[in-house]
Amino acid sequence: MKNPYWVAYCVVVSAVMAHSTAWAQTRGSSPYKEAIERFDKKLAPKIVGGVVAKDGAHPWQASLVVSWIANPASAHFCGGSIYDDKWIVTAAHCVADLTAKDINVIVGTNKLDPNTRRINAARILRHTGYDSGTHDEDIALIELREPVPAGAKVKPIVLVGSGEEGQLLVAGAPLVVSGWGATTEGGDTVSTL
Repeated sequence: MKNPYWVAYCVVVSAVMAHSTAWAQTRGSSPYKEAIERFDKKLAPKIVGGVVAKDGAHPWQASLVVSWIANPASAHFCGGSIYDDKWIVTAAHCVADLTAKDINVIVGTNKLDPNTRRINAARILRHTGYDSGTHDEDIALIELREPVPAGAKVKPIVLVGSGEEGQLLVAGAPLVVSGWGATTEGGDTVSTL
């Protein structure tokens, strides 16, 4: 990546079905349920391709994980971006029907392993205009119980101003998408960004 302003962020959803238990069927977003299903059944991810990111290359990247699944690589259900030291921006469809206690957030690492530090969510704010049918206004904020740790591998994302979109998003210009998915068709979800 030559210029951080050329980065496009995409939330990676890594599973294909909702969890079969009654609890998961009655609550939780589809990506959340899919993470539980993937954890239970080892399903293949939806989005594939890419390469392993250099350590610290995407310091705004956050992983949303199911709070009660111990292994973050299995618990990952959506990505997010650090907005500031207490807020994560994500897609509203990722947190639909969830409460803060359902989610932990991981930042400052490319590797999701059992020793990775988790931060508890304090509350979730979904855009009031979010439409699950059309995905209009598909944005949400997660407030964290404690600030993200400061450091070179943890930084807020640089946001594009409303007047800058045309200058930065040029047809044919290279963009970077980051997330925890699979690097080969039919392959397992990777634990490294």
